[in-house]
Amino acid sequence: MYKDNAKQKPNNIFPIFGSVNTGAKKALADNQKITDCHEIFDGRATIRRNNRSGGVWQFNIWLRSENKQYRKSLRTSHFETAIERAEDMYMEVVSAQKAGRKIFSPTVKNSIEMYLEKRREEVDSGFITIGRFGTIKTHLRHFADFIHRDRNLNELSRNSLGNYHSTRKKSTNNRIANSTILNEQATINALVRFLYREGYVGFESFVFEKIKKETNKDKSRRDAFSIEEYRLITDEFRQYAACTSSNHFGLTTS
Repeated sequence: MYKDNAKQKPNNIFPIFGSVNTGAKKALADNQKITDCHEIFDGRATIRRNNRSGGVWQFNIWLRSENKQYRKSLRTSHFETAIERAEDMYMEVVSAQKAGRKIFSPTVKNSIEMYLEKRREEVDSGFITIGRFGTIKTHLRHFADFIHRDRNLNELSRNSLGNYHSTRKKSTNNRIANSTILNEQATINALVRFLYREGYVGFESFVFEKIKKETNKDKSRRDAFSIEEYRLITDEFRQYAACTSSNHFGLTTS
């Protein structure tokens, strides 16, 4: 499954990443120079190590779809173990790409910015109001504060927001209404559906903790939708209708 390059000095020690010019090679510090490089899967990926790695092997692959080089430590200095782990890692990468998922993950902050840019286009086209857009921004700011805006999306799972409701209650000394939190959760999951369609996450929604029926609505309000809830519902219906219409006429949506 792999090609042993240890006994020969290849013309290009970077077999799948393209050639490196002589000047760039000389500029590398001694402790960054590659001392061992072995191909796996006919050169589709490599394992390598350098002077500063302490003998630990590293998995390397060029991701054409993302135009980036992916590296990850194999956490072993044992050659056969490194090959086995690298082959497993290669299959995981290929599987993720076939499923439409990206390997490099943006931060929570970057993902929110991408989503808001998309929603801003809907404001410009009159699809949603500037007021609704402001509400979405507010909801996602609370989400970023909760989950930490600098975290990478690939660190999150469906259960990462399991205690969102109780945390929001505690942070506001129980002053926030359950209906407001439910609206925030709906906005957050709209973001997740967008990220799922774009291939950044492998799940379509977060699982939130359940709110008891008797505390699911405020006693002081009528059994009717608030303006915010009405906007949220109509907004979701408009997005669904636009997607359905595009599919009907053979168009694609991003």
